[in-house]
Amino acid sequence: MTNSLPKLIFMSLLLMGAHVLAEVALLEEIRNLRLQGRLDDARLLADRELEAGELDQQLAIELNLELARILDRSGLHTNTRPVAAALEHLEAAQSLLEPPNLAGRAAVELGLAYYYYRAEMAGREFQIATTHVQRAIVLFSQLADESGEADAVHLLGLIKLQSGNLQEARELFEQSLTLDKAGANRVWFRGEYERHVGYVLQTSGDRLAAIPYFKRSLVARLEAGAIDASMFAALTLAESQFVLGDLGDAAINAEYALSIGERISSPVGKARATDLIERIKENKKDAQDELESN
Repeated sequence: MTNSLPKLIFMSLLLMGAHVLAEVALLEEIRNLRLQGRLDDARLLADRELEAGELDQQLAIELNLELARILDRSGLHTNTRPVAAALEHLEAAQSLLEPPNLAGRAAVELGLAYYYYRAEMAGREFQIATTHVQRAIVLFSQLADESGEADAVHLLGLIKLQSGNLQEARELFEQSLTLDKAGANRVWFRGEYERHVGYVLQTSGDRLAAIPYFKRSLVARLEAGAIDASMFAALTLAESQFVLGDLGDAAINAEYALSIGERISSPVGKARATDLIERIKENKKDAQDELESN
C-alpha cells in the first residue's frame, strides 16, 4: 500500500497536467480560428465545449470571454457593434468568478472595457469603459502580468485616441509596447501598436508619416496569422495610399483586402474594398484621360 501511494500521486499529477494542456490547446485552437476569420467555426467549437457538460471554473470563464470576442468580431464584419450577446457572455464569465481569482477578474474587466468602448463610441465619452479598463490595469499590475497590462493600457490609449487626446494616446501606446516587450513580446500586439500609432499620426494631419506604421501593422498581422485583421490593415493602408496618389500600391492592397473579405464572408470588408477599387479605377481613368488630352 505504502509503495503504491507515490505512484498514484505521480499518475494523478500526470493526468492533471494532460488535462491542463488539453484546455490550453482547445483555447488556442478557438483563438486561431477567430484570428483566421473562421468565426462560425470558432463559435461552434466554443459553444460545443460549454454545452458538453461540467467544466472547471477557469475554462468556463475563458470560453465565455472567447465567445464574447468572436461575437464582437462578427459585429465588426456586419456593422452591428455593440453585440448584446457578447455582453451576455461577459456577464456569464463574471458570474463564475470567485474572490481569489484575480486573473479571471482582470480578464473579465478587460473584456467589459472592450465591450463598453464599442458601446460608448457614438458619444465619445467612454465613462464605463474607462472605469473597467482602469480596474483591469490595476489587477494585471498586481499579477505582474505584463501582457495583460499591455492590452489594458493599449485600450486606454484607444479611448484617448477616440476622445481626441492624441499626445496622451501616443504615450499610452508606447507604454503598452514596453510592457508587452517585457512580457510575451507578441507579434500580434506589435501589429496593434503600429496600426494605432499610425492613426495618431494620420489624425494629427501627417498621413505620409503614418504609411510605414500601417505597412508594418499589415506585415505583423500576417506574421501572426491574423488573416481577419490583415484585411482591415490592408484596407487602411490602401485608403491612405489612395489619398496620397499612390494608386498602384493602393490597388494591390485593396485587391488583397477584397480577396480576404470574400474568403471570410465579410460584408463590411467586401463593401469597403469594392468601393475603394472602383475609386482607384476611376482616378486612373481620369489621369489617363487627362494625359491623352494633353
